[in-house]
Amino acid sequence: MKKLFLCCIAVACLSTFALADNNDPLNFSFDMNCQFGHYCDADTGFAGSPASAIADFSGIGQPFTFLAKTADTTDWFFNGDYYEATFGYGGSFTMSGPDNLTFTGVVTSGYAHGQGESWQVQVNYSGEWSNGVYASGDAFVDINNGGQDTEAHLDSKVAPEPSTFLLFGSGLVGIVARKRFF
Repeated sequence: MKKLFLCCIAVACLSTFALADNNDPLNFSFDMNCQFGHYCDADTGFAGSPASAIADFSGIGQPFTFLAKTADTTDWFFNGDYYEATFGYGGSFTMSGPDNLTFTGVVTSGYAHGQGESWQVQVNYSGEWSNGVYASGDAFVDINNGGQDTEAHLDSKVAPEPSTFLLFGSGLVGIVARKRFF
């Protein structure tokens, strides 16, 4: 009986996490070569200042755009024409998507570097779509050769909302308490 109970709990846990990995159109990953200054741009910041990146994926037929702005750096290094910086939690990450959905989130970490005519801003983010769906992911804009070779990436994975975990956890506590005390 105990093994059956543990098996049921395992199945319930996996079912809860599976909800986040469905065929939701807000689960996606896009890469595109883009026109610098038109479909994508990035600024590494300088001497510890925030970095930013922007991309519009309509050029590849996808209704997504993003704008990332980090907080101040947690660490940075500058030597000659080489600059690199790391960023912690803070700043903002916004997206627009299909059906007029908007996303409001925060940069959870990031990295920027540049040398000469090439630079990149990369961020990880988490937040919530305007329809109440939580998501997290990563994005970057990579600019090389003064903008002649430019790439953007955007990835998003839907996550169960926090109240789903609370509801699931309280149900488990109730089952264990009932089994133990009754």
